[in-house]
Amino acid sequence: MRIAFVIDYSLTYLGGAQSAFLDQAAALRQSGHEIVIIAPDMPLGFAGESPGDELPDHKSHGHESATHKPETGEFAVCEPAAGESFSPNRSDSAAAQLASAYDFVTVASAGTIPVLGLPLIRNTARLRARLKRLLQHKNIDIVHSHSEFGLTTAAREVAAQLGVPTVFTVHTFFWQARLRGVFDLCAAGAVRAFARFITGSSVSRPSLTRARADNALRAITLQQALAADLVVSPSTHQRFCLQQAGVENVVVLPNPMSPAGFDMCADREPERAGQPHDTAGIWQRGEPAGAGQVHGSADAWQPPLRLVWVGRVVPEKRLLEFLAGFKLACQKHGQANFKLTVVGEGELLSRAKRAAAQLPVVFTGRLTREQVRAQMERAHAVVLSSYGFDNQPVTVVEAVSLFRPVVLCDPLITEGLTAGSGIYAAGETPCDFARLLGELLAEPERLQRAALATRQDREVFYPHIFCEKLVAEYRGLCVGKVV
Repeated sequence: MRIAFVIDYSLTYLGGAQSAFLDQAAALRQSGHEIVIIAPDMPLGFAGESPGDELPDHKSHGHESATHKPETGEFAVCEPAAGESFSPNRSDSAAAQLASAYDFVTVASAGTIPVLGLPLIRNTARLRARLKRLLQHKNIDIVHSHSEFGLTTAAREVAAQLGVPTVFTVHTFFWQARLRGVFDLCAAGAVRAFARFITGSSVSRPSLTRARADNALRAITLQQALAADLVVSPSTHQRFCLQQAGVENVVVLPNPMSPAGFDMCADREPERAGQPHDTAGIWQRGEPAGAGQVHGSADAWQPPLRLVWVGRVVPEKRLLEFLAGFKLACQKHGQANFKLTVVGEGELLSRAKRAAAQLPVVFTGRLTREQVRAQMERAHAVVLSSYGFDNQPVTVVEAVSLFRPVVLCDPLITEGLTAGSGIYAAGETPCDFARLLGELLAEPERLQRAALATRQDREVFYPHIFCEKLVAEYRGLCVGKVV
């Protein structure tokens, strides 16, 4: 099939939505489908990126070039030739596969919205006309969007005009502005004005949550979901919320691990049948073992308990709350018993560093996916501290695929954790986190059991299984169409 993957977010950094977007594109491509990626930019390090004014001849496999600065909504088309690759010092495994396998079409933005980091691309008649040419030129069978702003709205409207089925993956329906009173009221008005400006239409006013700004944000997602032919939710609890809001055609497909990550882990499978895949590396001087290795028993374990937290350092990810709990655990059980690595950047990074002063915490900043995986492999467990925000975090996919258990507090996050890979705190407060860390320190066998459970839990994230299910949905939408 010929599938257009569309996203409003920048691909120059890999948040959860971008990572899932690229992983799914890679998985579909590996399954033999033709993928056209339409985005504001290409991942960092892509060879030969340059703006082009007109669509290239379909037979061309080179890079279009131009010396002018593209106008807003203008396309830059890049069809990588076989053997070309991303710069090895900037790429990650998902991006490396894209280099020789995809058509990239970048759409110039008018700038970037501060704080949000969202490229500003409006749904205009000019953009829709160019997208129409592109979809016809590429003979696209499915338009699959992974966000809900100007570019994806334009692509959906053009697809509907052409009779091309549309699919929308909701990466989060749980937007949180965390504002109150007059600030909440003003923010709600600003969000609705922004939505009208960037998508070209007003959003509804559903009553989905108490906060007005959160309602306005969720209304943007809801509008896109209601207009799509099929909605994909990576989690069961998000599907329930979407259905409660009136979205009927929703299927649950958890985000898959990247094909490169799957191949890497498959290469490290234990040779002996029945051997545990991993024991979270908690046996022998506190140094983590590699996947498939067993180092003695839990009785031989020695601290420190090594944890890694990965994500955007923003309020909804609740790093500050976890750090407060980590501090309590260190005060009660001793700093020598714990070590925390924080991977990521964001608006609360300075506050997080101040909160972690004098604690055994290392801040790495933003890392490539290979570097993130390396940090996870050196840890006993991965921490996910969000509550009521995340849908199906890519952090869980990465951790379980590497045979690492996940320490978390949100009981609704269950995909990939049902066999026991998730270790849940009793609540979401710092005291709950502190209590759980103390329990893990005293009972390392809990980490062992959770690590062994990843052997079963990771199967839900296999890329080939994801592709089989998604393509079956695609074909159901294309009944009567030759694809």
